[in-house]
Amino acid sequence: HYGSGIGLHLVKEYIDLHEGEISVASELGVGSTFIILIPTDLFEEKDERESANKVEDTGTAEDNGVTSVKKILLVEDNDEFRTFLTEQFSPMFHIIEAENGKIGEKLASSELPDLIVSDLIMPEMDGIELCKNLKGNIQTSHIPFILLTARSSDEAKMEGYEAGADSYIAKPFSFEVLLIRIRKLIEQQEKRKELFHKTIEVTPSSIT
Repeated sequence: HYGSGIGLHLVKEYIDLHEGEISVASELGVGSTFIILIPTDLFEEKDERESANKVEDTGTAEDNGVTSVKKILLVEDNDEFRTFLTEQFSPMFHIIEAENGKIGEKLASSELPDLIVSDLIMPEMDGIELCKNLKGNIQTSHIPFILLTARSSDEAKMEGYEAGADSYIAKPFSFEVLLIRIRKLIEQQEKRKELFHKTIEVTPSSIT
């Protein structure tokens, strides 16, 4: 069984969060040894840093005109990766989790999140089919959709954008890049809502 390599990326992210270090010694045909060093005196400093980050994140949201806590639907079949993203996003957003596209589609219709982040390859229903279904539904077609995948080829990107995805991010990715993309898509959506509220005459074509 071959993986996508996201496990190593997750390990590095966790270690960086703890201000630790990782090294590897590998010999072809024999195996690999990973050495992880994590400081043991971070608890007080980490708590203070997290509190500061929460204040900063809230301020950024308000500066962007996004004053309420936004709801994000996270669709990912890998439990560890989904938990990791949920932990990262929770201080800034209200997170709804789904372990596959089929459950994700139901939650998108019932919860109407402000944005959807979905993996591409999943059981029951993959990210492409989920995106097509939601973009083809008048109730959910307006929701920004971000596809996460280990496939970085142009063909894969074209397939994602043809399905209606608003953004396509290849794994492994920078969490900061994903966060900025989420904020910008939500900000654009807020501006569209504001425009519709201010528009006196609305034609069918503009609604579409």
